[in-house]
Amino acid sequence: MGRLSKVLLRLPLLAALAVASCATLPAAHASGSALEASAWRALSPGMEYASFAWGIPRREVHALRIDLARVDVEVTPPGKEFGQVTGRSLLDFAREFGCEAAVNATPFYPETWRRGDTLYLSGVLILDGKMYAAPAHRYVALAFDHDGKANIVPQAGLGDEKGWNTAIGGFFELLRGGVIVARKSPRQPMTVVGTSEGGGMLLLAVIEGRRPASAGASEAEAAQLLIDLGATEGMSFDGGGSSEMVIVGDNGKPHLVNWPAPGFPPIERVLATCLGFRSKAR
Repeated sequence: MGRLSKVLLRLPLLAALAVASCATLPAAHASGSALEASAWRALSPGMEYASFAWGIPRREVHALRIDLARVDVEVTPPGKEFGQVTGRSLLDFAREFGCEAAVNATPFYPETWRRGDTLYLSGVLILDGKMYAAPAHRYVALAFDHDGKANIVPQAGLGDEKGWNTAIGGFFELLRGGVIVARKSPRQPMTVVGTSEGGGMLLLAVIEGRRPASAGASEAEAAQLLIDLGATEGMSFDGGGSSEMVIVGDNGKPHLVNWPAPGFPPIERVLATCLGFRSKAR
């Protein structure tokens, strides 16, 4: 029997094994309490990372736990004109600003894979109290007050007079006061962020999708994940092929932990606003 014939004969068996593997995977509610402490790995003081399978159907999740009292927050700087930024890959952003972890943030247009392109933000950007991109009134934002505490607020109410030090636009509110307020939506790759009660802790997650090994999440499912991680408020950032997370490796260099787009090796989309973290103890 020829080599090709042998491969073709094996394909149904491989497919059956893959289905059986998914069907028998136990539910993994990785919660702030249920997720064992050993699942979290310290990246640096104030910053922890965990990677795990969660729920049925199976999802691959990458999570960050950030103590804002011990970590500096970095955001992509504004461009030359209001509402614009210069496109960077997430890895480029992390290297440029010395971040030990980073995720994608604000939705934008147009899609591009060319570094240095001018991108237009579909949402607010406030840095050091000054507005650099206009609010998208139907969406919410992650906003930091002058004490460094994190809040999730409607973009419609944001302005220079509100006293926010930093605000990064995202998409929809998912979680309010520990209650899921997410819309009905299809499953897709997602980047989500939650805050602890009091705003001193950030919980971030990238949920992989569009692959047999990871189904992605609806907004309600992503909200439940944030609850499981310990958040009381939550929102979504840009998702789909833009959904990415970078962490620093044992060699001290940042690397991509998820599979952001189809193809081998995975291809990084150039992003607009990125959100990064650097330990104050460095």
